[in-house]
Parts: sequence; structure tokens; C-alpha cells
Amino acid sequence: MANTTALVMELLLLHLIMAILLALSIEAQNVAGLDHLESNFLFAFTTSAQGFLWGMFALLFGQIFSEASTTKGMTFGLLGLLYIVRMLTDVINLSIGWFNPLSWSYLAFPYVKGHENWLAVFLTFLLAFLLLGISYILELKRDVGVGYFPERKARLHGKKGHFGFPGLVLNLEKKMIIGWLLASFVLGLVYGSMFGQMDQFISSNKTVKKLFVGNETAASAIRGNFMVTLFSILSILIAAFGVILLTKMVSEERKNRLEALYALPLSRLKVYSTYLLTAILSVILAQFLALFGIFIEQLGNKNALSFLEIMKSGMIWLVAVIFVLAILSLLLGLVPRLAELIWVYLAFLLFMTYLGKLLSLPKWLENLSIYNYIPKLPVEKMNLPTVLFILILSVLLILLGFGAYRRRDLITG
Repeated sequence: MANTTALVMELLLLHLIMAILLALSIEAQNVAGLDHLESNFLFAFTTSAQGFLWGMFALLFGQIFSEASTTKGMTFGLLGLLYIVRMLTDVINLSIGWFNPLSWSYLAFPYVKGHENWLAVFLTFLLAFLLLGISYILELKRDVGVGYFPERKARLHGKKGHFGFPGLVLNLEKKMIIGWLLASFVLGLVYGSMFGQMDQFISSNKTVKKLFVGNETAASAIRGNFMVTLFSILSILIAAFGVILLTKMVSEERKNRLEALYALPLSRLKVYSTYLLTAILSVILAQFLALFGIFIEQLGNKNALSFLEIMKSGMIWLVAVIFVLAILSLLLGLVPRLAELIWVYLAFLLFMTYLGKLLSLPKWLENLSIYNYIPKLPVEKMNLPTVLFILILSVLLILLGFGAYRRRDLITG
């Protein structure tokens, strides 16, 4: 049990350190409303406790399944399912969220004076250690390197569609791609239901009604800013999908699988372009399905948006997603061992989208986010020169990445 115990200790220590640093960094901002030390620590520990909890979910699935890809898929699948359930309980009844571990992060009510609840943090750690105990029991009863569900037997003969490198990549990643596409569409349906809640909020809240009823411009501004926030967060989630797909190239390389393929008449251009185009086309389709789900769900609303309005306001964020993939492609070509740093940038984008304006961060820090340069439709006007510049820069980064990839050695281990 030494390896598992060491991993758990490392994960726990990492999240405790992150919680302390997060709390102190928020406190150091000295922003009105965020200057209560206990609330800052409560918020930080609810966040870190969730990170540790999902590490334990992954550990549990790692005992059940023999393949790392299946373990990741099940963990992210459960995370996505509970995320959708959380959205529904937020709309229907907030108290039902106590049955959903993912909801505990906000049911602690940090920054709600007099309602701070450390029970949510306690429950999160309690469930995490319960999962750890189950994982220990399962690990003791299984053989090394196998899971409780055996690997499925392979076909004796491959399908015609599997021949060629693009067919191989699609066959290997098809389950994950289909899963993400379905999740994107369902997420769009859930987000679409929020448009009705926004209209209800504007009409039912006395203060807001007094300010905005009869002022269609102001009400539209609220909806417009809501759309900007919604679509930007949605695109970050879909960017994570593209990153997972594109990093498969380097993970296959580390497992010495590409080395065998390069013994065949297979060019590096084909490998590089296959993984890159698979990622780009997949995120475009995922974003479209998510927006289509939003369009369908909000059709019954009084102020329903047209298909064109939603697509124009939502698809523009793909420019930022492609830029993120371009940065990753450059890392894969130049320093493949540091490719995981792209997750740091994605986390930064999410942080800036959620809390950037609230914390009044320095302008230079805002400028590091590619999302700062994307036209915020429909609140802002389309800025075609900026969009074209980002796309051209993305193409240059991709070409530089390929040039470096063509010249470097394959990595192993």
C-alpha cells in the first residue's frame, strides 16, 4: 500500500497548501466584501476539499478499472453528471444539493455573514476518506496491474475505417469524443433553462423591476452580460476537452506507441495535423452542440433569442479556444514534457472570468488572458481586425510547433 499511501499524502498536502495560499491571497487583496479572514479560509478549504475528494474518486475508479483512460473517463463523467444535477437542484430547490457532494462547495455559504457553515468542508473530507478506505480494501483484494472489470477482447480483424492513422486516432478516442459531445449538448440544455430564470429574476425582483421594467435597453444589457459570462465559461470547459484530445499525442509518445508507428511510412506532419485537426474540429462541434442546446431550451421564453443571435455570440469564443490549442501545439513541439502547463493557463482563464473584475486586478494581469481580447457579443460590437489577428497568431504558433516537433527527438517514459 506504500505507493497509494504516498500518493494520498502528497495530494492531501498539496491541497492544504493551496487552500492556505488561496485564502491569504484573497485576504491580501483587501477588497470590500472579501476581507473577512474566516470566510476566505472557508471558501479556500471548500475548493481544496473538492480537489482532494475528486482525487479519491479517481483512486477508487483506478482500483475498479485496469485502464487509466477508463478511470479518467469515469471520473470526469461522474463530475459532469453531478455538475448537471447541481444546476438542476440550484433551480428547483437549493436544500436538495446536500445530497450532491459537488454542491457542498457553495452550501458552506462563504461570505454570507452569519451563515458560514464548516459542515460542508467536514462532509467533503469525510467522504474523501471513506472513498480512500474502500480503495484500500479493493486494492488489497486484486492483483497488481489489473482491475475488477477485465479488458474487453479485441477484434480479430480491424474495420476498414480503422486503417490509416486518422482512423486509428478516431477509433481510440471515439468514446471520449462522443461522451464530451453529448455532455456539451446536455450542458447547453441546462444553461438554456437559465435564460428563463434571468427573465423571472428581472420581473420578480422589486428593485430590479423598478429599475429596468419599461427600459428594454437596460434589461437587454443584463441579458447580454449574462450571455457573455455564460458563453465564456462554456468555452473554457470545451477548451479543456480540446486540450485532453491534443495532449494524447504526447501521452502516446511517452508510452512508446508512436515509435512503432514511425517505423512505417508515416510522416510527422500527418501525426501532428491529425491530432490537431481532431482537437479543433471536436471543440467546434462541441461548442455548436452546446449552443444548439441553449437555443432549444430557451425557445419557450418570452424574450427568446434567435438561432443566429446565440450562434454569433457563442461561436466567437472559439477564437480563444483555438488560440489555447495553438499554445499547446507549440509546447508539444518545443517542450513536450512541460505541455501540462497549459492547464495552468486554463485555470488562469477560468479565474479571470469568474473573479477578475470582482477583485480589481491589475490591467497587465487582465491583458494576459486571451478572453480579454474577444469581442463580447452582443454587449460589444464585432472587432474583426482583432479576431483575425488572433487567428493569424494561432496559425503561426501551430506552424512553429510543427517545425519544432519535426526536428526534436521522441520522448520516452
